Amino acid sequence: MTYGFHSCGHIWWSRKQRCHSKLVLESRASLGNLDCMKKRIVERAGQAIFGKPLVSNNYRGILVEAIVADALGSGWNWVSEDWAAWDFERSDGVRLEVKQSAALQSWHQSGLKKPNPRFDCAARTGRWEGSQWHPETQRFADIYIFAYHGEMNAELADHRIPDQWTFFVVSEASLPVQKTIGLTKVRELASQAHHINLQDVVEAQIK
Repeated sequence: MTYGFHSCGHIWWSRKQRCHSKLVLESRASLGNLDCMKKRIVERAGQAIFGKPLVSNNYRGILVEAIVADALGSGWNWVSEDWAAWDFERSDGVRLEVKQSAALQSWHQSGLKKPNPRFDCAARTGRWEGSQWHPETQRFADIYIFAYHGEMNAELADHRIPDQWTFFVVSEASLPVQKTIGLTKVRELASQAHHINLQDVVEAQIK
């Protein structure tokens, strides 16, 4: 009787182990399918938004930040997110913010005069750190990059092309105390750069 009890117990335990192993495999397969599905969705969304010439206010901000991230290299962390007080941070704590504007809009009609672009440069009333709000009226970045896309030809304009952007780099301390700043004033105050030498111009401003 003892032998039978142990034999039955062994069979029961073996079946339990097989069932557990099957569940683990099915779970892993399910997670793998979800990962593949997520990847497909991300790829399709990216292709739908960025897979063709882009002239769009909705996605211009994130796109120009991606261009800046590529130019700055691995020494900078891209920390931009909802309600972030700055967009990039270097390992030594230097903060950088990107502002952008474009001459051609998605709703632009032929015959309209070239716009006079302005950039936001206002001080903020505070910043979020996690779920905590810190009331501090100031600009939080040390360096500002004002990115301008000046291509007016609708057949050529494409916000995805780094060479179509001009970047103006200026320290926060050099900016006037006002809420917005025009491109003409930005040209006076800032150092001009293109994608290929943006990192060098930013580093020169920090020094």
